[in-house]
Amino acid sequence: MEKLDKKPADGSPLSGPSAIRIDVQSPRGPLAKKTARLTVPETIICLLNQGAQPVSIKHVAFDPLQHSETGALADASLAIAVKNSELAAGESTPVTVSGQITAAPGVYVSMLRIPTEDGAPLSIRVEFHVAAIPAWAFACMILGLSLVGFITLLDGESGVQGELHRALDARQTAHEFLQRTPPPQSRNALVEDIHREFDTAISGLQKPRELSFVDHRIADAQEHLQTAKNRLGELHKDLSAKPVGSVEVSELAQEWTSLQAHFSALSKRFLVPAPQGTTFAERLDGFDVWAAQRVLKPAITYYDAEFGYQVNSAQLLYAAGRGPDSAAKAIAIRRWMQRAADVVNTQAQLLMFFVQQSANDLTTAERIRLRAKAEGIAATPRDAILGSLDKATLLMSEPFNWPLRATVAQLIQKAHTEMMRAEAAATVAAAKMAGAQEEKEDSIEGIQKIIDEGAKLPRGAD
Repeated sequence: MEKLDKKPADGSPLSGPSAIRIDVQSPRGPLAKKTARLTVPETIICLLNQGAQPVSIKHVAFDPLQHSETGALADASLAIAVKNSELAAGESTPVTVSGQITAAPGVYVSMLRIPTEDGAPLSIRVEFHVAAIPAWAFACMILGLSLVGFITLLDGESGVQGELHRALDARQTAHEFLQRTPPPQSRNALVEDIHREFDTAISGLQKPRELSFVDHRIADAQEHLQTAKNRLGELHKDLSAKPVGSVEVSELAQEWTSLQAHFSALSKRFLVPAPQGTTFAERLDGFDVWAAQRVLKPAITYYDAEFGYQVNSAQLLYAAGRGPDSAAKAIAIRRWMQRAADVVNTQAQLLMFFVQQSANDLTTAERIRLRAKAEGIAATPRDAILGSLDKATLLMSEPFNWPLRATVAQLIQKAHTEMMRAEAAATVAAAKMAGAQEEKEDSIEGIQKIIDEGAKLPRGAD
């Protein structure tokens, strides 16, 4: 309770506080029902008779309780108890305020009327401050912070979606520009960078937000989008700096020169004259040359003639002022060149396999001939092994064919297998011979004869 001040009422011998504040806490707070009531804590005030004559206090009552802001009547049941209704001059008495009041939070006002017989009534303003318990304040604060966070989240997601739409529009615009003006293949790395930056920005914006106080998605996406725009500006500047088709035709000529040099290097490596001779090495080289003539030469001959014609046609289109047509044709020819280079490289790898196989077979055959001369190899397996090698040498002669090469490789492998078996047999025979010799050296057969003869002598004889 709070007594605001204390002064006598005009015309009344009684003196008391001019206003009283009574605080009441509502557990349900804003959720309290209209019919719910709270018990008013007992509040005691003191009345003093300041007059020279005795005072008799009559019926004490409260005015109807009202809401302080709206003036609406409030549900309440208030009581007032005066301990001593007869006051002599200078005497005081306690007055107790109690009862029940509505549980809805707010400030409610009433007037306490204390009439006397001989004077004007004493009026005391009574304010009831009904407040929710502190837990409601904390709950409201949490709710408010949650609402602020939720609104911030919605605003952030709205910004992310807006940035995503702008990124998609920018990527679509870049895609349309690249379709209208196809860049040369020398700018493919730059085009890939542009697509990668756009894809990174869009994928970052499409990801859900991470658990953090700060959302970095928009900032990260803007960085990638700016990089993509810068790359796109560089590409646009390069394409607009030269006439349409000039870059493509020029790069096509460079590509054709490089491919011709590659074809020339392969021709010098594989398309060589066949060696003349009867040795196994010369016959293997002859087969490799035969294979190159059938695998590599047709492709190089065809592409050399065809690309020469195609490059000249693209250059004539550009010279005729048909820049877009020459650019499109140059791009198509360069892609064809790349596929042709892959085909020729695959064929060269196949020829390298035959060359390596020939080197392996030659080395294996030479080693087998040396190992066949070793001591301990039986004559029968040695003749069979050398016969397989000689047969392989004789077979490797013109006219060559693909099954012939496989047969020669099988004969070399057969000779290698038989050589290993012969060496194993020689090792086993040598081990047996060594064992028999050792057993003979360790035998006591000669000594046993002497012992037997000594046993036949009479006892005591020398």
